[in-house]
Amino acid sequence: VSRLSLAMALPMALMVWWISGLILPALLALLIVFSAGYLFAAIAGYMAGLLGSSNNPISGVTIIVVIFTASLFTLLNWLVYDGAHTQDLVVATIGVAAFVCCAGAISGDNLQDLKTGNIVGATPWRQQVAQLVGVLAGALVIPLVLNLLISTYELGKDLAAPQAFLMAALASGILEGTMDWAMVLLGAGIAFCLIALRHHREEWNGLPLHLMFLTVAYGLFLVGGIVEDALVEFVFMGSLFIGATLAWMFEKGG
Repeated sequence: VSRLSLAMALPMALMVWWISGLILPALLALLIVFSAGYLFAAIAGYMAGLLGSSNNPISGVTIIVVIFTASLFTLLNWLVYDGAHTQDLVVATIGVAAFVCCAGAISGDNLQDLKTGNIVGATPWRQQVAQLVGVLAGALVIPLVLNLLISTYELGKDLAAPQAFLMAALASGILEGTMDWAMVLLGAGIAFCLIALRHHREEWNGLPLHLMFLTVAYGLFLVGGIVEDALVEFVFMGSLFIGATLAWMFEKGG
């Protein structure tokens, strides 16, 4: 598995070297893709195996990789290259995050398929062959479709891509030094406090005094969708809220 992960990371290193013409960022990208891809593929596969591939935390994984990679590239850019390769390293950061994102997505989908196949009595090796065929077909077709869409429509206007713009904004903000770290640290602090409260198991009138940080994140995302008039986020998160409320009522009533 380690050798296969390393082999998959080599194209990423070559891409970074081709974009920037620099060997050190390419070697750093190789290390990040190998380690982060290995780690987050396991995490995403585990989560998908428990909850299903639709609950794969791929966006959060990608954001973590973008922040981590951009931070390392920023240090390297200023310490070694005196800040001369910012834009090239922004593109390289997004490429590294895309590789890790694909690793987590494929891992989650594979685990979900194997779990389902185990339930219905399918043959695992045949499922894996089908997975390989699907990945190869997607790798051949999707770039052509994306290039066609980008050449036909305007990205961000005709084609809404909020997550892509988020990743690009994070990468450019960190590497260009315009990142609002106060908001990032605020979010990390809230998550830390919620995790600490989770381990402090006290109750008030039978109600727990701790909250799951993922639940709070969903709630904040729902509020943000309402404030920004983002209908898709509101409908998606609203359905989760309604479903969770009904499940809670059913458990209390049953």
